[in-house]
Order: sequence, then structure tokens, then C-alpha cells
Amino acid sequence: MPQITILIPHDQTALLGESIDAQRRQLLDDIAERGGPAPDLDRDLAILPPLLDRLEAARAAGEDVELTAAPDVLWNALYDIVCQIGEDMGEDCLDLWGGRIAADEVRRRIADLSTCLELLVSIGPAPR
Repeated sequence: MPQITILIPHDQTALLGESIDAQRRQLLDDIAERGGPAPDLDRDLAILPPLLDRLEAARAAGEDVELTAAPDVLWNALYDIVCQIGEDMGEDCLDLWGGRIAADEVRRRIADLSTCLELLVSIGPAPR
């Protein structure tokens, strides 16, 4: 399986870790639902913990991190982040206008969206 390497800025290590962990939890659920051997899912699951370890180490150290993985793993994680931030943006704006969050928090979320979108675009089109 081809692999790519992308540089994840420190500010996105936590977001990407959360997204990859969600992929891990979904795979565990899928394996449990099968109720039997699932070599394809087991193989997919095995690649996620090392990525999570690298992201956590970089987050804790305050450093950027290069991740090498199959393009679909990274693409799916970044896509999920971009979609989630996009979905949350309306609520963030309401919270801003209602005085429940500061403008800097909305700016930070917009910056996260922009950075993750650029990383997603750098990987290329959606995996098939």
C-alpha cells in the first residue's frame, strides 16, 4: 500500500489525534459487529496506534510532527476535522454574538479549518 508523509503543525496534533482515535473506535466497533475474524479490519486497526503515539508525543512536546501513513487514513482524518469544524461554525458564531465565546476562539477555529483544509488538499482527491 502506498504511503505519504505530511507535516502536521503542533496546533493540529490534538485535533488529528482525536480524529484518528475516532477511526480506531469505529474499527473496533466494526470488528465487534462482525463477530469473527476480520483480517482486513485488523490490518487497518494495527496502523493507527503508532500514529496516535507520534501525535501525542508531538502535542506534549509542543512540536510539529511528520506522519507517514496510507493516504486514505490521513485524508479521512483530515476530512472529518474539516467537516466537523464547518458544522460547528454556525454554533460558534451564535456563541460569539451571544457573548459566550471570544472572537479569538472563533479565529482559532477558522485557522484550524484553514490549516486542515490545506493539509487535506495537499494529499489530493478523496480515496476511492
